[in-house]
This record gives sequence, structure tokens and C-alpha cells, in this order.
Amino acid sequence: MKKTIALFFGLFSLGLFSQEELVLTDSSTIAVEGTSTLHDWVVTSHGNSGFLTLQNEKTDDVQNEVGQISALQLLIAVNALKGEKGETMNRKMWKALKSEDFPKIKYSLIEPIPKEAIGHENKIVETVGMLRIAGIEKEIRCPLELRFKDGCFYLKGKIPLQMSDYGIEPPTAMFGQIETGDKVVVNIDLKFTR
Repeated sequence: MKKTIALFFGLFSLGLFSQEELVLTDSSTIAVEGTSTLHDWVVTSHGNSGFLTLQNEKTDDVQNEVGQISALQLLIAVNALKGEKGETMNRKMWKALKSEDFPKIKYSLIEPIPKEAIGHENKIVETVGMLRIAGIEKEIRCPLELRFKDGCFYLKGKIPLQMSDYGIEPPTAMFGQIETGDKVVVNIDLKFTR
């Protein structure tokens, strides 16, 4: 094992590999869909931050020859999640997500996405990462649509979650007469650029 690690770092020092970081663009969107006893609801988040790290093989044309995605991180400010049902419902949601103690939702890739999974056409890739919400961190596996075009990476997908898995008590309104469902779906449409 030590020899393998030494060889890996040796190849980096010879310049056969390089790492490159791409950042999340402002055009990226994250929306959470849920249900309640009265109506379905959607909240969206703006101003998220994140990065994606490429481990490239050294070639003359990095745009066409990319290596694996070795890291990916996404940070969502809880108080940036907002819906169309008014500020009162937003505050109830932020409180349920324990925004004062845990102001950010964090996702980190824990298994690299191999070079073979990356192409110029949309490909479905099984990803494995850690998601931390309201201070509770869990491993999640989800298929995402991945595309590499014009030097940018695009990730799209629908991620089903249960709020109770993260210790979140679904918000209520009207003195408990309106209850939100435990299951939500997170829709991501992300763009990472150089």
C-alpha cells in the first residue's frame, strides 16, 4: 500500500497528472419539493457555493481529455432556501432545519467519479457522498446525470430524502392543522466552470 501511494505521488511530481478546480456558477439551481395536507410546496436556493476537483492526465488538450472527478463539495445556506408561501413559512422551515446552530447544508463526494463515466453526452452516474443537514451527516447514493461540455461540468438529478432521517420535525402551520410530509425531493441543476 505504501508503495502504491509513493508511486501515485511520484507520478504527480513528474507532472503526469494535474489537479484543477472548477467552481459552481450562479446559474446553478437547487429546489426542494414537498407535500402537505393542504398543498404541495417548492423552495429554491440561490447563492450557493461549491467546487469540483478534476484529476487530469497531462495532455495537450485538457478540454477533451479529462481524468476522474476526485472531489465535489456543495454548500447551501439554509436561510437562502425560500418558498412562495410567505416569510412566515420560510421562518418555520429555517427553524425546523436548525439554521441558527447549523446555517449550512453540506454535500461532499466520498467516492471519485471515474474518467470512464465522463463524456460529452449525458451519462447517468451512481454517486456516493456525505450529506449533512441540521448537524446530522449520512451517506447517500444517488444517480446523477453528468455532462462535460465546453470546459464545464453539468450535474442534474432528483434526490429523494426523508426529513426524519436528519432529525428534522416536519413544519406545521395553522396550529397543527396543516402538516408537511416527511418525504422531500431535492432537484439539482448544477454547472461548474473553470
